[in-house]
Amino acid sequence: MRINFFCPLPPAPTEFAQHLLRILPDLAAACDLTLWTSAPDWDKSLTRHAPVIAYNPATIATDPRARSGHNVYNIGNGNGIDLDGDIWEASRAISGILILHDASLFEFVAGYFRRRHPSRDRLIEALRAQDGEAAVLDYEAYERGAVTRDEMCLKYPLTKFICANATAVLLHSEAVRATLSLPAHIPVAVANLPSAARAAGSPGRARLVDAHTASGYVAGLLALCAEVREETAPASRHLLDRVGREQVFLGPAARNPGFLVGLGDSIADITPGQY
Repeated sequence: MRINFFCPLPPAPTEFAQHLLRILPDLAAACDLTLWTSAPDWDKSLTRHAPVIAYNPATIATDPRARSGHNVYNIGNGNGIDLDGDIWEASRAISGILILHDASLFEFVAGYFRRRHPSRDRLIEALRAQDGEAAVLDYEAYERGAVTRDEMCLKYPLTKFICANATAVLLHSEAVRATLSLPAHIPVAVANLPSAARAAGSPGRARLVDAHTASGYVAGLLALCAEVREETAPASRHLLDRVGREQVFLGPAARNPGFLVGLGDSIADITPGQY
């Protein structure tokens, strides 16, 4: 199985770069892995595990290397700044599996449009496209301070907007899954994130608490990839088209809309190599 993994790479000052380090050895051993980054620099030691390709989100759609295998996009909620925004733009150009970390992406979408489009019109159009005129009125009240950020995040998570071109979604929390609002046809899997703890006597260094956690997470990702077809589905218009973007091709269609990866022994028993 070939996987194109779009994620902030070390030394990017983000937790998601550390998340990659925790799963990288297991993931690279289990599949034909390529790392993709829009950053001007990255830790060259990563190439011991997988090749790294630098990409421009504006031209990624024409790169044949990004259309071979499964694309996996690890998107944080970093207010749309730099790397997170580039990864989302790549996912808009070529469909794939999204790794999400929050049930609400309002802050991400708002930050993305504020930073990359000086006019507020794109954000207003995105809110109107997903949630109607009431969302626009609430956002205007939010700008005046009459509605709080937390209220906007709760009422308008914008996950359907972010995932409009997703073939599947991977989460690391059952709590997030319980409140996540997605189209019914998108498969959702849940797998624990590998955690880290301070090594005894070395407060500045981290180590894995349980290596099995990393292998379990990778097994969950591979199982989700195996559930999603690689062939391209017919072109279809969706929410992104309604905020001024050209038509894009929806990618692999899921075979089983009800697919869910659990957190019990069954996921740990999956052998990565079998996919």
